[in-house]
Amino acid sequence: MVEPSSLAPLWEPRASTPKPAVSFPLSRRLSLACSAAFPSSQKTGRSLATMITAIHTLVYADDADTARAFFRDVLAWPCVDSRGGWLIFKSGPSELGVHPTSGDHAGEAWSTPQRHEITLMCDDIAGTVAELTAKGVRFTREIRDDGFGMTTSMLVPGAGEMMLYEPKHPTAYDL
Repeated sequence: MVEPSSLAPLWEPRASTPKPAVSFPLSRRLSLACSAAFPSSQKTGRSLATMITAIHTLVYADDADTARAFFRDVLAWPCVDSRGGWLIFKSGPSELGVHPTSGDHAGEAWSTPQRHEITLMCDDIAGTVAELTAKGVRFTREIRDDGFGMTTSMLVPGAGEMMLYEPKHPTAYDL
């Protein structure tokens, strides 16, 4: 039997990317850091991340048929029927953020359990909320500034609340 302590780690983080000598705006510095850490192949134009072709997001709903109807009829997302009414939706561009489970903000310690969360992004939250409200979507709170973006929470029928937000941060879905 192999002892776990004798196994080599499956992955080790890269060393920090050195800061550029020139001062760029934050969004450009972040883009440079990501580009330096994960260079594209010059021959193929393919990045190291292209072995993963998409992100498949799951929404677990108490009433799956009603939730599916919301994404199909209200958000008008195209879908395929994988069989027997199990719809899989094209959700558009995506990005993945990894957040810490604890930290300090303005002198206040905070923590949250490990979890995964789905949020929907938009370019104009006020306009999107107005359009969705006209289609009968219910929102559980007003739009507010959460620092990273303007946010609200909407009810997905049969599946509970889901955040909708207009990001203030640089986005990665269009890279």
